[in-house]
Amino acid sequence: MTKLVLAYLTGRGRRLEYWLSLIAMLVAVFAVLEIPHNDLFSDTVDWVSLVVWCAYAARRLRDAGLPFWLAPFPLPIVLVGIGLNRTLGVPPSVAENPDVSMSAFSLAAALVLVALVFVLGCLPSRTPKATTRETADVFG
Repeated sequence: MTKLVLAYLTGRGRRLEYWLSLIAMLVAVFAVLEIPHNDLFSDTVDWVSLVVWCAYAARRLRDAGLPFWLAPFPLPIVLVGIGLNRTLGVPPSVAENPDVSMSAFSLAAALVLVALVFVLGCLPSRTPKATTRETADVFG
């Protein structure tokens, strides 16, 4: 089982696989969040969806010729957005109003995340360069 997971994580993900997995993950998250839950459950769903997205993003980054360790790039954006929201965000008197559900910091972080996810999905695939040994094994 471990070898199967490692083989999947070291593979390459094409654009179609990336977009289909992103859509499937969003549908699954929205379906799970429809279940009655508490804050701990929704936080767990958020973190699990981030980990799953990182697996798909790592494959897509590898296919685009970029380093796979860039996969958790949404995490700093989310953490900065949360920090700015808590320090400079919506005052409590305004936050009680149900019409105000998001501050400017949360909106900016969400727009940056959407832009990064879109750019990652649109990056062209790069063909892997064969080393001399791989060429010799194929033709040798």
